[in-house]
Amino acid sequence: MREAGPRVRGAVGAEPIPVADLPILTGIQTLMVAGVAYFAGHALSLEVAGRFFSVLGINVGAAFLLREVARALAKCLPGPGDIMSGVIAGAWTYALGQAAITYFVDEKGAEEVRTVFRRVFEFEKRIRP
Repeated sequence: MREAGPRVRGAVGAEPIPVADLPILTGIQTLMVAGVAYFAGHALSLEVAGRFFSVLGINVGAAFLLREVARALAKCLPGPGDIMSGVIAGAWTYALGQAAITYFVDEKGAEEVRTVFRRVFEFEKRIRP
């Protein structure tokens, strides 16, 4: 699940119409987080996923908004912009998956979850093709 989510998200994120993919991508991420929570023994619900997103905090929420604006602007450059948008979408989703595992499976606190998210996102942005 952690591997498939970013690949699907990256493919959807690479579609050429700015912002049109936002509901699909957000749904994929929410389901991935809820799935990780479920496999860790939590109820399969949007409430549980919402608790995780609140742990990530306002900084991640602001980063989400800025990332979506950057992805939409990148799509104004057909071809390379679409690829860049897909890479960012995939990296963000993979980082969310890793942070969800840190929170639900490893049962770590908010600060460590945010640190894992930031580190993984920065690393994934650099290595994803």
